[in-house]
Amino acid sequence: MSRVEELQRTLQELTTDEFAEIASYVRALEQEHWGRQLDRDAAAGSLDFLVDEAQEEQRTGFLKNWPPQHEVSRDHAFLAIIYELPDEAQQSV
Repeated sequence: MSRVEELQRTLQELTTDEFAEIASYVRALEQEHWGRQLDRDAAAGSLDFLVDEAQEEQRTGFLKNWPPQHEVSRDHAFLAIIYELPDEAQQSV
């Protein structure tokens, strides 16, 4: 039996709480791996084309600020405080 098959079998035997703990750990580990790969790609210049594209779109006026900066009325700000709305929800109140 391979290590992967052994892990798969073991995972099926876990309780719900144990599985949730392992799933959380695996997600965090995956993010670490992805972050290191992103750092390597950036250092190697593999992502320079994204900067070039963004600078060109900014130069032509296509690139916009995100999230859009809207003037928030006093009432909307008050409702946002009362209901503790996230920033994106404040824009649509």
